[in-house]
Amino acid sequence: AGVLARRLVLSGSYDHTVQLWDVSAPRPVMTVRMGEPVEDCVLLAGGGMVAVASGNSISICDLLSGGKVLQSVVAHSKTVSCLHADGSGHLYSGGLD
Repeated sequence: AGVLARRLVLSGSYDHTVQLWDVSAPRPVMTVRMGEPVEDCVLLAGGGMVAVASGNSISICDLLSGGKVLQSVVAHSKTVSCLHADGSGHLYSGGLD
């Protein structure tokens, strides 16, 4: 990862937000609002997009366009509780179903 990537932290919250933080700043540099509480979020390969587990869906958000949701898919019948990106383009999810 580049120097910039090592300075950034991604967080998801039950307040329905995903926030991108610069470790040297007191406030998030970006906030993306989701429709439901955020269970998990993971930065995808390349660093420009994030996958977000919120409710029973997974959304792909473009950080380079301010967090615009590019695609959402209802991936489970119950809450999606975890995500994993393996770095080769595969995204795995686990849920309560």
